[in-house]
Amino acid sequence: MNGSRAKLFRSGRLSVLDVLLMNGYSYNQLISRSGQSMIVELNGDNKIIYGGHPDAARILLNGAESNIAALVKAGDCIDFEPAVPGADAHPTVGDVVRFEKMHRVFLNGSEFTAGTRAMVNGRPAEPEQPLCARDRVQTFSIHTLRELLNFAGEDETRAWLINGQPAGLDDPLTEEDQIEYAPSAAPQAQAAPLEPPAQPQTEDAGAGAITHITLNGAPLALKAKPDKAPYHLIDMLNLVDIDLSKPQGNIILHVNGQDAAYLQMLADGDKVDIYWEKGARL
Repeated sequence: MNGSRAKLFRSGRLSVLDVLLMNGYSYNQLISRSGQSMIVELNGDNKIIYGGHPDAARILLNGAESNIAALVKAGDCIDFEPAVPGADAHPTVGDVVRFEKMHRVFLNGSEFTAGTRAMVNGRPAEPEQPLCARDRVQTFSIHTLRELLNFAGEDETRAWLINGQPAGLDDPLTEEDQIEYAPSAAPQAQAAPLEPPAQPQTEDAGAGAITHITLNGAPLALKAKPDKAPYHLIDMLNLVDIDLSKPQGNIILHVNGQDAAYLQMLADGDKVDIYWEKGARL
């Protein structure tokens, strides 16, 4: 057996099993056994991580595949390879959670990791973290603006910008996205009724002067603010019918035909255009 003379403790009809047991092999080496499984809790449900598959024992009788019930006679040659049990389950978080590609985004200047996230027993976990029996695994996803706001505890009812453009709550997030509050129109700018061209002033026209601009093709006279501060482009948002929380395309901000920022200062005679790129001017 396996190249050596086998020990036989009785005569008569003998099977391969009889010879193996007489020569020190045990039933555990004959019978394949799967590795031990493990149970963890995944999002409130039990999940079984099965142990590895075993390698079955191999028996050759006179060079041919055989089994433990085969009868053995004098001069026979038995080659035996014991069964190898399967490996016990040693899962990691990544074995039970499908992690998608992680990427970073920025919410009002703070960095967040978007993608699939996991917690084990209430603590943040990485894919390579080992799991123990009965660990509690919870997963949540950050793939859209809504999911990020929920995770960060921000207000969904506010208007938001992604990379400077109005965004919807179900818009997907991509690498390096910059998410920030959409500027809210401050109730500072007050549109004065259209008036005939002002007569030349003979007194000091300083802080109390009216600023005349053209807003989306219509002339507009802006009274001076109480604090004498200049008007900015952002002040015009509450004078046009635009709802940043319901985007209709890319918002266009032009001053005198050029792209402008929300905080660009306005001067007398400026021509201001604010409208959705894909819709009609508002």
